[in-house]
Amino acid sequence: MANLRKSLKRLIKHLLRAQGQNLMEYVLILAMLAFATVAGSGTVSASINGMLTSIANGISNKVT
Repeated sequence: MANLRKSLKRLIKHLLRAQGQNLMEYVLILAMLAFATVAGSGTVSASINGMLTSIANGISNKVT
């Protein structure tokens, strides 16, 4: 997570120095990355929820 944070900080610093068309290209890339992150987070959370439900059901079956 720290590496991602550092990379984003470097990218933002570079974006602030960029001019014209380069700036627009970087903004579009950053927007696509943000969209992909948000879209992927739903899938990951569903997987985690399924695993935790499975674990809870397993524990419940062992207890009763």
